[in-house]
Amino acid sequence: LMIDANEKLLKALKNKNSLLAVEADNAFHSIYIQLSKNHELQRILAALKYKLKRLELFYFEHIKNTISSYEEHQEIIKALQKKDLSRAVKHLE
Repeated sequence: LMIDANEKLLKALKNKNSLLAVEADNAFHSIYIQLSKNHELQRILAALKYKLKRLELFYFEHIKNTISSYEEHQEIIKALQKKDLSRAVKHLE
């Protein structure tokens, strides 16, 4: 699931589609948030993500190196595949 979401992010970035990039980025991060099974955390983060949507749109529209988001996600995926939680968390910061 994370790989699919990240590939959608890459496609959106290549097509310069900021809205789809934000949606794909949110989908990527929602996966591990949902896996936490912490419903209160899910509720809080969903509300926060909703409020930050304009800032994220600005980021994907105006920042030149947005591909770094895709690359950071790749590092998170690799770390999780190796069961290296500390490395995955490092890339989330």
